[in-house]
Amino acid sequence: MIEFKKLCYIDKSLKMLKIVNIVCSGTIFQKFDLQQIEAPVYRYDHNKNRCGYLCFPKCKVLLFKSGKYQILGLTSVEDIKSTLKLVKKTLKPFIVPEKINLPRVINIVGLINTERKIPLIKLLEKNPQENIEYEPEQFPGLILRKMGCTALIFSNGKILLNGLTDIDDMKKISSELITMIDKL
Repeated sequence: MIEFKKLCYIDKSLKMLKIVNIVCSGTIFQKFDLQQIEAPVYRYDHNKNRCGYLCFPKCKVLLFKSGKYQILGLTSVEDIKSTLKLVKKTLKPFIVPEKINLPRVINIVGLINTERKIPLIKLLEKNPQENIEYEPEQFPGLILRKMGCTALIFSNGKILLNGLTDIDDMKKISSELITMIDKL
């Protein structure tokens, strides 16, 4: 399990790195009927009959029939605990809140803005050994896969990092990508 304090720390040297989405998952450990929940922030998709969701100002919380839940859209780890408190408070009339477990982070999406143009073809040519794909006819960005992370690198200088669960890995990959781009 990842410590929440670890995720909050972003190295000052990587001012370009910004967390844009954190996805967490947990279990409610009890059965409840999604159709019976009544709350101003609650929405239920009657057509699909699989999940409902709570709409809070900073995020959405998906509630599944299986008893699982996911928190989507957070940009700060400090918000995980406060969102969980809101979920417990909202669902209290329908479930025992103490049975809801603390969610674990399953994905962090980061954005790097290098504030300069990146020559994608040159980056591809200089790094043939890397796991890189670039087919501009199909997708305008270069796709690099490394350490369980997928980096989408665009010529406008923006890089999207996806698939990580640890901020230290995100910082390491960010540094490597910036170094790789600086060598061009």
